[in-house]
Amino acid sequence: MFRKIEKDIKEMLMEGEEVLFVARQSRIKPGGSLFTPNAIYVTNRRVIFRNPWLLGLKKNYVDVDYRDISNIRMKKGLFSTEIYLKSRFLSDEIRLPAVDKKDAIQVVQLIRKGIEGKLPGQIISERATAPVIERVVYPEPRLDFKYCPHCGVKLQPGAKFCHNCGAKLK
Repeated sequence: MFRKIEKDIKEMLMEGEEVLFVARQSRIKPGGSLFTPNAIYVTNRRVIFRNPWLLGLKKNYVDVDYRDISNIRMKKGLFSTEIYLKSRFLSDEIRLPAVDKKDAIQVVQLIRKGIEGKLPGQIISERATAPVIERVVYPEPRLDFKYCPHCGVKLQPGAKFCHNCGAKLK
């Protein structure tokens, strides 16, 4: 079930990023929010959590890259489900209560696919889209036996043996 994407979320999206699924907190179910329901947006690059408050005049956003997600879990209730997302770098879990059960399952499945790098159109790394730089290999310098290859001492021109270490020269 695809839902409306708010203007502020559309402005946050990066080039090539698409919203794959939106799950919103219920307004009427237990644990829901009547005036300012939270939402979670699953994109092909990251998960965005939107938490409006003060009747929607202020909003908190948390976006987490799939590589930074350490755990995703659900707590199924009688009427709705809660989604918990744990990031490696955030001390608190991101919590979205009062989500429809089918939506919660869909979100968890998509996030798990994102962690595995199997979402449609997913960009796993910036390095994957970076241009390839070819490495230049310079030829080995030609050695004229100006220095001993064994000890590095400067040699006399035409010497057959190193006067320092006694190594035979080619």
